[in-house]
Amino acid sequence: EPWCIDNPAFPKFLVSGEGCRVLDIDGREYVDYLSGFGANVLGYKDIRVEAAAMEASSAAGPLLTGPTELSVQLAERLVGLRPGATWALFGKNGSDVTTLARVAARAATGKRGILRQRSGTTFAYHGASPQWARGKPGVIAEESEQFEASYTYNDLDSVRKALVSLEGD
Repeated sequence: EPWCIDNPAFPKFLVSGEGCRVLDIDGREYVDYLSGFGANVLGYKDIRVEAAAMEASSAAGPLLTGPTELSVQLAERLVGLRPGATWALFGKNGSDVTTLARVAARAATGKRGILRQRSGTTFAYHGASPQWARGKPGVIAEESEQFEASYTYNDLDSVRKALVSLEGD
């Protein structure tokens, strides 16, 4: 059974995770489709990952606020794997990364418009910052909607329509 923080039917209190699964306070197991909010691509409690993280953090510290030798090495490796990539930037969570992607795309293109994937009657998860949280208290819809157009996953016609709606930007 999937677990999603946006669904009120699912519990909000988790006690542990292993692999791709999480356990709630009542002992029920769920598949974590949010993958630790996007930062957990290898799952929870992978012994090899835990050992490597412990070794790296003992040398430099677990989380520094600026680049380190290891982060530069990783960035260079990632850039080398992706044709056309010229740089890499790291974030701590989905909100940070999607916000940075939005800013980088606007800086690179000079355009304000952003395409956003619709998932049923809501949007696909893009992080928890207010820019993605339409309909939530304190979020002004016009701030989000003015320069956004939505499309449906795997529906090229909906992508075309979304692009047309942003013409002139």
